[in-house]
Amino acid sequence: MDPVTHTLSGVLLMRAVTSSHTQHAQQLPLQKRIIAGSVAAAFPDSDVILRLIDTLTYLNWHQV
Repeated sequence: MDPVTHTLSGVLLMRAVTSSHTQHAQQLPLQKRIIAGSVAAAFPDSDVILRLIDTLTYLNWHQV
Protein backbone atom coordinates (compact mmCIF):
# COMPACT_ATOMS: atom_id res chain seq x y z
CA MET A 1 0.00 0.00 0.00
CA ASP A 2 1.15 3.52 -0.63
CA PRO A 3 1.36 6.22 2.10
CA VAL A 4 -1.94 7.80 1.07
CA THR A 5 -3.78 4.49 1.44
CA HIS A 6 -2.14 3.79 4.80
CA THR A 7 -3.07 7.24 6.09
CA LEU A 8 -6.62 7.05 4.78
CA SER A 9 -7.16 3.64 6.35
CA GLY A 10 -5.99 5.02 9.72
CA VAL A 11 -8.32 8.00 9.46
CA LEU A 12 -11.27 5.84 8.51
CA LEU A 13 -10.56 3.35 11.28
CA MET A 14 -10.39 6.06 13.93
CA ARG A 15 -13.58 7.60 12.58
CA ALA A 16 -15.35 4.23 12.57
CA VAL A 17 -14.52 3.40 16.19
CA THR A 18 -15.46 6.86 17.44
CA SER A 19 -18.86 7.11 19.04
CA SER A 20 -20.48 10.52 18.78
CA HIS A 21 -22.83 9.68 21.67
CA THR A 22 -20.12 9.24 24.28
CA GLN A 23 -18.71 12.33 25.95
CA HIS A 24 -16.08 11.35 28.53
CA ALA A 25 -13.85 13.87 30.23
CA GLN A 26 -10.74 11.86 29.32
CA GLN A 27 -11.67 11.43 25.67
CA LEU A 28 -9.65 13.22 23.00
CA PRO A 29 -11.48 15.41 20.48
CA LEU A 30 -12.28 13.77 17.14
CA GLN A 31 -9.71 15.84 15.25
CA LYS A 32 -6.85 14.72 17.53
CA ARG A 33 -7.96 11.07 17.31
CA ILE A 34 -8.02 11.27 13.50
CA ILE A 35 -4.54 12.82 13.45
CA ALA A 36 -3.24 10.11 15.79
CA GLY A 37 -4.78 7.41 13.60
CA SER A 38 -3.32 8.83 10.41
CA VAL A 39 0.17 9.17 11.91
CA ALA A 40 0.06 5.64 13.34
CA ALA A 41 -1.13 4.17 10.04
CA ALA A 42 1.46 6.07 7.96
CA PHE A 43 4.37 5.16 10.27
CA PRO A 44 5.33 1.97 8.36
CA ASP A 45 6.08 4.17 5.34
CA SER A 46 8.57 6.29 7.28
CA ASP A 47 11.41 4.12 5.97
CA VAL A 48 11.20 6.07 2.72
CA ILE A 49 13.44 8.64 4.47
CA LEU A 50 16.26 6.10 4.13
CA ARG A 51 16.09 6.58 0.38
CA LEU A 52 17.44 10.10 0.89
CA ILE A 53 20.57 8.56 2.41
CA ASP A 54 21.14 5.85 -0.16
CA THR A 55 18.96 3.64 -2.33
CA LEU A 56 20.84 0.52 -1.30
CA THR A 57 20.36 1.35 2.39
CA TYR A 58 16.65 1.80 1.75
CA LEU A 59 16.37 -1.55 -0.03
CA ASN A 60 18.29 -3.37 2.70
CA TRP A 61 16.26 -1.92 5.59
CA HIS A 62 12.89 -1.89 3.85
CA GLN A 63 12.59 -5.66 3.95
CA VAL A 64 13.57 -6.00 7.62
